Order: sequence, then C-alpha cells, then structure tokens
Amino acid sequence: MVNKRGYQALNAVALVAGASQTSTVTAARIAKALDLSVSHIESLVKDLRAHGLLTSFRGPGGGYQLSKAASEISAWDILGIFQTASQNRIPTQAEADPAIAWLENAALNTMAQHVENFKLSDLIPETVHEIPLAPMGEGRFNFKPLPRHSLPKAANSVFDLSRYMNLESA
Repeated sequence: MVNKRGYQALNAVALVAGASQTSTVTAARIAKALDLSVSHIESLVKDLRAHGLLTSFRGPGGGYQLSKAASEISAWDILGIFQTASQNRIPTQAEADPAIAWLENAALNTMAQHVENFKLSDLIPETVHEIPLAPMGEGRFNFKPLPRHSLPKAANSVFDLSRYMNLESA
C-alpha cells in the first residue's frame, strides 16, 4: 500500500535525520546514497519542504535539514504526503466497485493508524551521525580541490623582467 515515492521520501528523510544536527545534506549526497537521480530527489524534497518537514539552505555548505526534531515526525507524516497523491489517480474498473473502494480505504486507515506510532527518531539508530559516503572534497564546504599553483613561465610584469632574464640592476 505504500507507494514508491513515499518509500523513497522516507529513506531520504532518514538520511537527513541521520546526519549531525549542525550539518546539512545535499540533494546530490541523498541521490548517491539512494541510487536515484538528483532531479527526482529534488522533486521529493520539494513536497517535503512544502509540508514543513525539511528546511533548505542555499549557497556553499547548503543543503537540507529537518525542520523539527526527529522525535516529532512520524513515519506517516512522510508517507501520508505521497499516499494522497496516489489516491487522485483514475481508478480501474475493479477499484470502481464500492466494496473494493471501502476495503482499500479501511486498509489505508488501519495502516495510517499503525504507522503514525513510529517516530523518525525510532527508525534512525542513535549511533548514526553521518551519511556513509566518501567526502566530495576537502574542507568545511566540500569544494572540489584546487589545482596546484605553478610558477609562471614568463615575467608577470615589467618589474619582474630583469629577475626573469637574470639581469642585474645597474
């Protein structure tokens, strides 16, 4: 009954919750950890941000963080966002039967009541503090490493010309 987008969103929020509270997690890191495209992760995160579960930060060192404590977010808070989207599709002929529709609705309500009891903090081990990925670069902001500086092969200015040509000052 849980659709694929809901399952992927739950995993994405779990990765963000597993990171330390002082760091952000980029969409690229989530995508790499879940083996999904960055654009798909961004579409999931857009819905999660719209419902107030994630906060985004722009610029170097930016990314996503939980907007509430993990103990305040239930699994159904995440799954319910994407469950309602799948209910808006056109039903098949078998699903158009009122008895089948009632049965599916009852099953969905039972699942929602059960999953509501699972908090995000219960789903994340307390020992997890970082996403298990290799760092993208060195330093605080994970920039790509800069190329090594090399000495110029010619004079930089008129004042360096004499030193470059090993001429002595007169």
